[in-house]
Amino acid sequence: MATYVDASDDEHRLARGISPRAAWLGAAGGILLATLAAAIPLANEGAPSSGAMAALNAVTVSTLTSIGLFAWVRDPESRFGRLLVATALLSVVVSLSSSGAELPYTVGRIAVWVREVLLVFVFLSFPTGRLPGRSERVVVSAAIVMLLVLYLPTVLLTDGFPRLPVFCSHNCPGNALQAVGSDPAFVGAVAIPVRQAITAAIFLAVAVLIFRRLRRASPLTRKGLVLVFSVAIARAAALIGVVAGQRSGNTAVTAAADWIALLAVPAAGVAFLVGLFRWRLFSSETLRHLALDSTEPADREELQRRLAEMLGDPSLEVRYALSSDPESWRDATGQPAALPAPPDRCVVEVVHEGAPIAAIICDPALSEQRDLLDAAATWLRTILVREQLTAALSASVRDLGASRRRIATAAAAERRRIERDLHDGAQQQLVTLRVKLELIEEELERDPERGAELLHELGPSIDSVIEEVRSLASGIYPSLLADAGLVEALRAVARRNEVPVTVAADGIGSYPLEIEAAVYFCCLEALQNADKHAQASAIAIALQADDDELSFEVRDDGLGFDPRSINGGSGLTNMRDRLVALGGDMSIQSAPRQGTVVTGRVYATE
Repeated sequence: MATYVDASDDEHRLARGISPRAAWLGAAGGILLATLAAAIPLANEGAPSSGAMAALNAVTVSTLTSIGLFAWVRDPESRFGRLLVATALLSVVVSLSSSGAELPYTVGRIAVWVREVLLVFVFLSFPTGRLPGRSERVVVSAAIVMLLVLYLPTVLLTDGFPRLPVFCSHNCPGNALQAVGSDPAFVGAVAIPVRQAITAAIFLAVAVLIFRRLRRASPLTRKGLVLVFSVAIARAAALIGVVAGQRSGNTAVTAAADWIALLAVPAAGVAFLVGLFRWRLFSSETLRHLALDSTEPADREELQRRLAEMLGDPSLEVRYALSSDPESWRDATGQPAALPAPPDRCVVEVVHEGAPIAAIICDPALSEQRDLLDAAATWLRTILVREQLTAALSASVRDLGASRRRIATAAAAERRRIERDLHDGAQQQLVTLRVKLELIEEELERDPERGAELLHELGPSIDSVIEEVRSLASGIYPSLLADAGLVEALRAVARRNEVPVTVAADGIGSYPLEIEAAVYFCCLEALQNADKHAQASAIAIALQADDDELSFEVRDDGLGFDPRSINGGSGLTNMRDRLVALGGDMSIQSAPRQGTVVTGRVYATE
């Protein structure tokens, strides 16, 4: 199935793991248990090959214990380390099969059956400790049923066990748990042949499943599993040989196959360790590449190729989320591509600010390498966020350049307007005044009295010129804004406005002239728009200072509109340009019949 890895669960996993001190105590306990397992065959003078069996028991228990503890500490969330430790403990009980006493011998022979079922589970679940598919679960379930139906009940019906030469060659201890009398006809003629046939079928199925998994595995999976699977197949073949030897009565074949099967248990532990170390070496090399590679990829396809090379997975893909919608996923070429469904892929979502931005789709063998996947996700997130920031910065630079060009254009247009207004208004009136003064001068020479009257009549014309010049000056930079500051200038505008306007500006001090001018003209433009279009009954202007930010809000209760339906005229564009040029921004919130709110902010220092 597709595995969704949450690389952010590190603290939880560490909390559930065993501490290094507990691991050392476990290792010490493993040494004691290995010594005990070795001592049992040595204590039985009649045990065949007691020295070899003692050495095998010690190696098996110590190997499985140490490797299981290593795997447990390395990945506390994985079940595999705990399974190996459990197998080591059960192997201590199996060593009782070399005892000369009935009860320990009986317990040891039963433990042999139980350990076979556990080993079937261990081999099929490597390296996760979880069975990967339905076929594996069926085989393990069949092994458990066989143990419960055809093995354990027969302990009550027979006075002995089928002879295994590696544990007992002659004069073997009897069955200490016989409870209802011996029934050798049923056990020998029915139970043993049936369970041997089923056992051979289960071991053959294990070999087939392991071979199929190895054949279908990617090169990345084979790197860590080929040795383990080879040992597992060899052991399955050996156990089939044990069954065949018992059925044929060939003691030599049975003994040879049983020795191979027993030796394969510590060999499997070594194979597990080699696989884990190969993964660690691979992870270390990959982490080094991830740490050192900070160059910007040319495109998304190169990014995917680079990540696939670093993780050693040619099948790796990267998908990108355009939004939180599951249908928005795209592949490296930009084509729609949903995240994969089970059963063959591992999926690692890359999250930024609580939302998925990408997903790494990789070989399931990587699903247990959580630190490696966490590093890969972090690397990919860094690349993508840096890409977003670079794009945003480039867009901001373009917007700033465009804003500056618009400001320059607007300034040139404003200069032309002022020139035109001066030429067509004040200049023409002054020319007229000059002509009148020349005429009055001539009239004063002819009729001083009449000349004085004409001179007195020039007063209104001069007042008109003064008013027009004052109006022009106010449009360029209001004198009240320069003299009294932003708040008083806005309040003066509010008093002159036809629609009632309130100004809330408690705690607002003085700011640089360019800051106050930008906020003033933005508020003035928003006020004029409300007067022209909103049909509002009230308008409110609010100023607020927060640290190094000065913000404003112009709110009306008018008709409102849909902001998406307008492109923004020159007035709105000029407002935004004024603020952007000073490092600020502006937004508009409105809806039909719900009024309009124009907000803006600019970074400023009082």
